[in-house]
Amino acid sequence: MRFPTAVTVLLLLLVSAVSPLLAQGTDDRLGERVVESASLDVDSRATKLTSSVREEFRAGEWERGVERLREIATSPEGKLVPLGPRRYVRPQRLVNLTVAGLPADGLAAYRKVVDPAFRELVERGLRDRDERALRRVVEEAFASSRADEALWLLGQLAFERGDTDAAREHWTRLLPLPGEFEVGEPLPRLRYPDSDVPVPRVLASLVAVSIAEGRLDRARRELTSFAARHADAEGPLGGRTGRYVELLSDLI
Repeated sequence: MRFPTAVTVLLLLLVSAVSPLLAQGTDDRLGERVVESASLDVDSRATKLTSSVREEFRAGEWERGVERLREIATSPEGKLVPLGPRRYVRPQRLVNLTVAGLPADGLAAYRKVVDPAFRELVERGLRDRDERALRRVVEEAFASSRADEALWLLGQLAFERGDTDAAREHWTRLLPLPGEFEVGEPLPRLRYPDSDVPVPRVLASLVAVSIAEGRLDRARRELTSFAARHADAEGPLGGRTGRYVELLSDLI
């Protein structure tokens, strides 16, 4: 959704003070759609490997499970794997959903392999504000150690050009997914597992998105919910530093 120039300027100021480390809505507008069809090009080899992945992760065999996931990710272009009954996604999407649900030991095993391979790309993407590089990090190494920084900057870049839908999606993926999930099973939605971006700062940015869209009733509801959980949370916003509740209230 696009917003007027005047509001654009106001909200650009609002996000400009957020540090480079930082960076509720839909998770999948820009992500991959889940396909519901039986007549598709399914990768039988990758499908069989998913069973091995579940077994190895449940047994705590993190390195072997990660190795299997990387095999799945190398499936030929255009191939799909089942996510559930009559639901199919690209193999890399399945890998991302599975890794994002791993406990700390599993994430450490994954990052030991993936972080070195993507270090140069993520550093270039953050340094040059290179959206293509940042998107590749998020798409191919979603749970890598610095992908949360990539998500935040992607959201900020989208916000700056007035694409509030994209900004909301990227920033929402930084929020923890509530509930408990079985190890080795893909998450129902893609969320970064252990972001260094403080939750109150992400939520405050999402309220700012609603304000930028001119959806003030929604923004007020979000702010009320925010105040109930994070009334004393502080940080930089709109060129000022203070309690988020007060800073956001001044914008509505």
